[in-house]
Amino acid sequence: MLGIAEKLALDLGLDWAFCNTDFLAIVRPEGVSRKEFHKRADKVIDWFTALNPYWKQGSILKREDLNRGINSDKGESLYCFAISAKRNALFNLGGGNRIVIRKASTLGLGHLLDSYPESGSPRDIAPVNTRRRVTGVRHQISFEEADD
Repeated sequence: MLGIAEKLALDLGLDWAFCNTDFLAIVRPEGVSRKEFHKRADKVIDWFTALNPYWKQGSILKREDLNRGINSDKGESLYCFAISAKRNALFNLGGGNRIVIRKASTLGLGHLLDSYPESGSPRDIAPVNTRRRVTGVRHQISFEEADD
């Protein structure tokens, strides 16, 4: 099904950053407005509605909460740095273009084994102060300055 989603996205002039067993990170290409991007991405999502075997109506694909702002429901640009499907980070750019990590995946067995010890997170990086939880790593870190 990911292959179908990839093909649909490409046919609609979109691209994708990475995929996983249950995830496809669709990318807005340069020159495509946000409105048009969402319209095309929704076409990919909606294509899978007919394949839904569950009692909950709608598509088996959804837009993730990470696509919303950190402290609001307004959309913000979400960026990706990916090495592989299981080693990637999704982030926003905060004030002064500082990186705010929103979700990170460090290895395929992350649910069983931390990829670095408790002491592995730099203590000079402030914790993220948001109502939306950052997921994927034990130490929730950000390059944003902490609020006093």
